[in-house]
Amino acid sequence: MAAEYVFIDEWDVRAPQQAVFDALADARRYPDWWTPAYIEVTSDDEPAVGAIAQTLFKGACPTSCA
Repeated sequence: MAAEYVFIDEWDVRAPQQAVFDALADARRYPDWWTPAYIEVTSDDEPAVGAIAQTLFKGACPTSCA
């Protein structure tokens, strides 16, 4: 069985915190602005702190994680 792969993503953005939250909180919109990577995003809840979304995306995995 393959080891678990954990993807940690951290961005430093010079913008007001609320503006960043508003732009990123609704994961269902990710395919609209990042089409090559995000294929499908579903969520059972409106965007909010602690909301959970499931994503289907594609991308190249570095050889170090193979």
